[in-house]
Amino acid sequence: IKGDFGCSWTIGTAEKSAQFLEADGMNIPKDGCIGKLEIELPADASGTYEIKISNIEGSRYDEAAGKQVKLDNSQFEAAAGKITVSAAPTATPTTKPEEGLRGDVNLDGKVTQIDATYILREVLSLSVNRKSILEDLISEEGKKKYPDNYIEMSHRNGDVDGSDNGEGFRQTDATFILRALLEAGVKGEDTISDDIWNSIIK
Repeated sequence: IKGDFGCSWTIGTAEKSAQFLEADGMNIPKDGCIGKLEIELPADASGTYEIKISNIEGSRYDEAAGKQVKLDNSQFEAAAGKITVSAAPTATPTTKPEEGLRGDVNLDGKVTQIDATYILREVLSLSVNRKSILEDLISEEGKKKYPDNYIEMSHRNGDVDGSDNGEGFRQTDATFILRALLEAGVKGEDTISDDIWNSIIK
């Protein structure tokens, strides 16, 4: 097909137009598309931009008449549409796990022989009765402080050697707690320091 084809369109309030000049002829693809619009938006664009085709004009060369013959506007079909630019996703802040007290199994805010005893009772119950009793061992203070995850916090605190990735504890953790308490007592310290934990867990 030979001829001149042009169209005009509106994006928002801005009117644009383009002319396709193919005096030497052009090959129309199978989909019958004469021209395509590529819209470049600014980097800070956001929202929805409507594209409306307002007018299409064209002509083709009539070999019998030996001249350009204007094509009726109804002979063209324009595909309008929308361009929606989504806002960049907001990065979700990474939340750190709540800090607990290493060795504080019953979540009463201190580490004592009771915590070691509770580990042994829980391990025994799971082994013999296949049932956890940790719910009954955690202090009311701990349940109020961690209302949604006190079981998780108890496991995390009780896994003093990190062998269960904070997801549980075992008999060896009770042993480490008792050793740490003894070491702290020998040094005259009221709390178990990281140095003490590191010295007994190797």
